[in-house]
Amino acid sequence: MSTTTTSAYIVGNALLTFPKGFSKQSQDDVMNLIIFSELVANKQYDKLAQLSKWYGSFLATLEQIGWVNDSSITFIYTFTLTSNNNIDFNSSPTISDSRFNPIPIGQFTLVDNLVIATLQISLSGPEVSSVKDVIQALQSGNDVQAKLFNGQATDRGSGQQANFGIRSCQMGDGNPTCLLNAFDLTFSKSTSSSGVLFQGLSQSDTGSGGYVNMRLNADIYNTICDTVLQKLGGSRAGGLVQEITLW
Repeated sequence: MSTTTTSAYIVGNALLTFPKGFSKQSQDDVMNLIIFSELVANKQYDKLAQLSKWYGSFLATLEQIGWVNDSSITFIYTFTLTSNNNIDFNSSPTISDSRFNPIPIGQFTLVDNLVIATLQISLSGPEVSSVKDVIQALQSGNDVQAKLFNGQATDRGSGQQANFGIRSCQMGDGNPTCLLNAFDLTFSKSTSSSGVLFQGLSQSDTGSGGYVNMRLNADIYNTICDTVLQKLGGSRAGGLVQEITLW
């Protein structure tokens, strides 16, 4: 059965959006594979201290269980906040891409401003709008979904580091495709009680990120889906996946 509205989920340390018309089974397939790959990476590396290795393991596992890198390139960048409140992007030395020009984000500079400005590089207008709806739904910081996301995304010790993903999925030619964005931030102060997405940014904060476009080959996944579910202990991996109420 296909969904009639946009839906969104917390999946591990990421926010994941699906447009209307995405079947429930395809949603479950995508979420199970992503959380499985996150758990594999978590066993191998500390995602806060070893992000590049963690992300490499995460992507390698996805490719082993049916995902294909459609873009052939994983874009990696760093960003800083300039004195006039622009986000200044510095892309990987191997990448020359005009999309990584400084982006003005206004005087009130929060992490969600940075996230939205960054996503506009890689997502369509409707996809960015869906992410905005998800962020707004988490703004209270006190409900179950917000606490789950913040607990997965932030360093529970100093509270000065965060690592999280924003993932937008579409359906094309019968196979799901997902743009996987990753963010890694180090703050000069502990994260806000309202949540990492609403943390204020300063010029002493630093960050990096990357994104890759991947397509699920259902023929490959269908041969291993039972094994993945067995290792997860059931669909949606218990408390690591939770739907976000948008309206």
